[in-house]
Amino acid sequence: VDFAARMVYNEENIPVFNFGKHKGKPVVNVFEEEPSYYSWMMNGDFPLYTKNRLEKIWLAFKEQKLANKPQQPNPVVTEIAAPIEPIIKEKSAPQTISRPYIPKQQPAPYQKKANPINHQQPKPQKREEEDAAVNDDMLKMLANKFKNI
Repeated sequence: VDFAARMVYNEENIPVFNFGKHKGKPVVNVFEEEPSYYSWMMNGDFPLYTKNRLEKIWLAFKEQKLANKPQQPNPVVTEIAAPIEPIIKEKSAPQTISRPYIPKQQPAPYQKKANPINHQQPKPQKREEEDAAVNDDMLKMLANKFKNI
């Protein structure tokens, strides 16, 4: 049936499993007894071709099962489809359901919190003279550093 010989044909030309606990059993019979075996194989570490062949057998099994199943009316649908008017006419007075009053809790108002990581404090203002002094000192240090090179 597949290249890995996980499934083979028996004498009656029916696919059977060729490994594990279901060795020699027809694949369709295993699907009837243990449908989870299909899921186990599809999720297992089997070759892709083996999974494709197994899926074809599974779909044919499902189609045959649906074709052989007699159509029965759905009880939920028939109950919903039943006329509602006679039920409404039988009730004489409208009924009310009392529920205890439970006040809703109002959510707390949104308050933006300061993020200590991203919080920027105002920079202190420097005087232009201090900036000039820093710049002059930096230039002198750099000049001394590069004199030796």
